[in-house]
Amino acid sequence: MCQQQTPEWTVREFPPIVGLELLDGIERRRFVLSFLWCVIVVAPVVAAGQSYVDLPTASAPWRSPIVWGAACVLAVFLKFSIRYCSTWPTARRVGAYYWQQMYGTDVRHTTLGHFVRLAEYHMEKFGPHASLEEIQVHYWTRWSIWSVVVLTFLATMVWYNQIVLPVPTIYLAGVVAVTAVTVALQYLYVQLPLYAALQLCPELGMTAMSDERIPFAMPI
Repeated sequence: MCQQQTPEWTVREFPPIVGLELLDGIERRRFVLSFLWCVIVVAPVVAAGQSYVDLPTASAPWRSPIVWGAACVLAVFLKFSIRYCSTWPTARRVGAYYWQQMYGTDVRHTTLGHFVRLAEYHMEKFGPHASLEEIQVHYWTRWSIWSVVVLTFLATMVWYNQIVLPVPTIYLAGVVAVTAVTVALQYLYVQLPLYAALQLCPELGMTAMSDERIPFAMPI
């Protein structure tokens, strides 16, 4: 595993072979989705006020769940803010230079192999002729059906057993649901476009391969 902020980590996290415009759009969508997640999670707590929220006390603030929740939300927001405002601009500036410096080295070969395995794992089952839109529709359909089944089952259990859920439990369930939806959207509109672009990169030669495997694409 390469260490964070090294040249190898930079080119693996922000592949320069797919183009800056694509990476710009991907990082923008990643930041917007994380920001919306933070807003949706925080908004109900702010709107509820003191009626449902135990505010922290000055003597023991750590005993209030709102403190730990705020710390988690802040950590998530800071992580994606630093990535979008600092890490990505730096990678945008030096990524192509790092990639050129790796020419002819084992690091470049293993990085290309990493890209090949990544694209194969996520895209190979759809075939080389499936478009990104078709793959996204496939996941939308499958996940929607599963969501309806799970929600119907849970609603039936709550109704049949006459379970009265307290407000904090409803809120936590909502946070879990929002997180699951955000992760799904991240996969569909942040990760999948990157994998699809990697699959089409001429440097990887994946569109020309049938049953052959180039040497650097084998597990190391």
